[in-house]
Amino acid sequence: MLFSVPSDRLEGAKAEKVHDQPDDQLDPREWPDDADVDDDDDTELVRCVACGEWIAEDAPQCPACKTWQVPAGQAERRPGWWVWLVVTMVLLIGGYVVCRP
Repeated sequence: MLFSVPSDRLEGAKAEKVHDQPDDQLDPREWPDDADVDDDDDTELVRCVACGEWIAEDAPQCPACKTWQVPAGQAERRPGWWVWLVVTMVLLIGGYVVCRP
């Protein structure tokens, strides 16, 4: 023999069996967790706002008519803070230009 392996290392190698055969039994640690096989994460279906086709609830665009889906409440949004800032700046600068001596 060209080399020798310590017996304690050899026993450890025998204890770790590789599961490469399809008929091997799975160790309890190898089974998937309950959260991994849970079926509660199914995607809900909703109607497209334009064509009425059933699409995934979280789909950004309808695959049938290519219409972008607007999340509820987003269409009623008020103008952003930057719009109010621009309006205020225009009024201040306009007031300065008109009222300067």
